[in-house]
Amino acid sequence: MVVRNGHNPDNLNRLANALGKDDPWVKMNLTDAARFPEIATDIEMMLSVAVDERGFDRANLPPYSLQSNGEVQDPIHIGETTWNDRKYNEFKLSLQSFFLPVLVVGGTGSGKSNLVKNCVSQLADYPDKTCFWIFDFLQEYRELATGHQNILVLPLSALRINPLRPPAGVETSEWAQVFTEIYSHSFHVLTGSKSFIHTSLHDLYAMYADEGKEAFPSLADFLQYLRAQKLTRTVWSYAPLNILRIDSICKSLVGKIDVSRGFEDELPGRNVVFEFDSAGESELQNFLCEYLMTRAFYSRRNTTSIAKNLVLIIDEGHRIFDRSKEHTAAGLPLIDTLVTQCRHAKISMLCSVQEISKTTNSLVANSHLKFVLQEGSGRDEDEVSKALQLTKEQKDCLPQLRVGEAIAATDAGLYLVKVKPFTQGSMVSEQNARESTRAAIDRLMQVVEGRSDLMKTRLAQVNGRGPDLELALLLCLAKSPLSTAGELAGALKSSRAKVDRGLDALEFKGLLRKVKPLNLFKGGGIILYEPTEKGKNRCKESGQPYYHPGKCGLEGYFYLTKVIEPFYRSQGYSTRLEGRSGNSTADLIVEKNDQCTAVELELTNANIYANLLRNLAATGVDQTVLVLKNNDLFQKATVMSKDLDDLNRRRIELRVITDFAPGKSFVTTKEIENENEIKKITKG
Repeated sequence: MVVRNGHNPDNLNRLANALGKDDPWVKMNLTDAARFPEIATDIEMMLSVAVDERGFDRANLPPYSLQSNGEVQDPIHIGETTWNDRKYNEFKLSLQSFFLPVLVVGGTGSGKSNLVKNCVSQLADYPDKTCFWIFDFLQEYRELATGHQNILVLPLSALRINPLRPPAGVETSEWAQVFTEIYSHSFHVLTGSKSFIHTSLHDLYAMYADEGKEAFPSLADFLQYLRAQKLTRTVWSYAPLNILRIDSICKSLVGKIDVSRGFEDELPGRNVVFEFDSAGESELQNFLCEYLMTRAFYSRRNTTSIAKNLVLIIDEGHRIFDRSKEHTAAGLPLIDTLVTQCRHAKISMLCSVQEISKTTNSLVANSHLKFVLQEGSGRDEDEVSKALQLTKEQKDCLPQLRVGEAIAATDAGLYLVKVKPFTQGSMVSEQNARESTRAAIDRLMQVVEGRSDLMKTRLAQVNGRGPDLELALLLCLAKSPLSTAGELAGALKSSRAKVDRGLDALEFKGLLRKVKPLNLFKGGGIILYEPTEKGKNRCKESGQPYYHPGKCGLEGYFYLTKVIEPFYRSQGYSTRLEGRSGNSTADLIVEKNDQCTAVELELTNANIYANLLRNLAATGVDQTVLVLKNNDLFQKATVMSKDLDDLNRRRIELRVITDFAPGKSFVTTKEIENENEIKKITKG
């Protein structure tokens, strides 16, 4: 880094920086200058002579210390102090420095990963004193294993965990709260959803405890349990979305979390690289990271003797320690509260972030060692200056940091360091990574236990609150698709409240969906219930195939049978649903006075033009009535029909469904033409 600014007014301080404020002789002189201002000039002269002897340019003194930070026990070599492209002294930290939170800040390409790899590769040299977990989202750290045999690279495909199994010594009631906190902050859910998940999980734990066995539900069991519950109106707004979220987790991690016991409790004493690049969405990656970090804390918290310190290394840590999460309705994330408590469980963190302004205050404030590298945008200078307590001269140096240069903020002072390049590792292919870790993973798999059969045996009891009613409702709808809730209650001789709960449960389980036709009748709108493909298959399995309502679907079938057909019958027409007349196949055929009319119903704009052409080509009808759902479709059909010739246009009658509502009447185009013919004959 080259500094172009001139003489620093605070010359004594800069002289001390150049010589090293931690130097005993410098410390003594600074103390004397503060106590005896009358000799400050003489002290400045002495320091100037010492600076000259060491080859510094007094007109361009560094605002950071360049001296060696002394001999340390169990050293971790970071690089060398630097100034004006010149390297001065070796800079190293003690292993103990990494037993408290460490924060690395820098933009993309600034050298963050290089610094982290350097530190981690040296942590592996102290297997009796420390171990580490790396959460890798980009497969950047598997190369560490090429230089160290004691590092296990664990791809997501080999992971086997059960987030619902409490660590040893943790009660299920406490773990239910912990899991709820992890889940809610990873997936950004609010208070209502948290209460729903916590209550449901508490009940599930109670169900397993009643068996008196050493068995715990998996996340797949929890999903199955939630789907089997009867939903009240209170939780209806929370339950579906959360079940979809948990379903998404189970599908994304199929084979990895559907176990009663995983091997996560076998890992805290090992060096592990967790590769979560294939986990897809960042929310799921955050969930896995926060779960493993939190579990490590609770496992070690309840252990009486812990031999080694565990360092949790999070690259791209701003994804987990996101400052915006501190201001949500869900409250302060659990993972942030653990930052201040983890030292009691001999856990520390080494976290790299891109912008300190987007990082949680708890991590920034509790990081005892900070490295600041090139930022790129420079938008974070004020935040960095505040976090490191920089002077103006030190802050002015931030924009001039080069790639691989870092400001190291330690208890001993601020140092400008050229980080040494990491050269130990080499590129590792997917196949080589699998082969090198296969034996270790096979040993871990020996402790894995499959899902308990308890959920299968108890699911009938959970469903026993009304599965017969739900199936009966589904079968009734299969035979009579247009049945309303009131009609279903009458047919099954059940109360309306029970029927409503049963229908809600079927919809919640994805077996049917609600259909709301236009409100054409007095007394309010009608709600219909149409089985989904899953529901139709359930009906077929139960021996009652679903009665298909026709090509218009359930809503169209309702309009045809309950609105349009009754209207024509009231006008003296004979009707045939989906009848044939000559070459024409129509939704409804109506006939009167030897005149045949094809009625086509259109609920979307997709086939308006096709219906017009098809019915005009038919030879067996005298007229076609195209019924549109609303005025917008009516206008589109009107515009399309203008492309037809006069003869064909006169054979098309455009109507909207509301024209057929009870109490409505209209005169068809054909009736108008017949009336005009009669008038002509009478005049003649």
